[in-house]
Amino acid sequence: MKYFPAVLLATLIQASTSGAEMADSLTYDGDDAPMKGTLERPQPSETTVPSIVPDFSPSFKDSISVKRDGFSLIPGLVLLADYTIFDQDDVNLWQGGEQ
Repeated sequence: MKYFPAVLLATLIQASTSGAEMADSLTYDGDDAPMKGTLERPQPSETTVPSIVPDFSPSFKDSISVKRDGFSLIPGLVLLADYTIFDQDDVNLWQGGEQ
């Protein structure tokens, strides 16, 4: 506990002296994003694989989507199933009873 004030002071000094310019050095050299409004999305292929649940229309997806600068959200639905099975043999039943 006697070193706590010194450690706290050193941490505060380090945090206050490191600015946004340090974060720039941590980024990797990736491709630049296309200019806003110039992205060309590929069209769906003519031969589609049938699915159990068909896709919603693009107009419905647009109506439930949230799109802001730097943020987008498209709600979806996923089925999650668990198929764990428990089985007991005679020895298990004798040792612990039916569970």
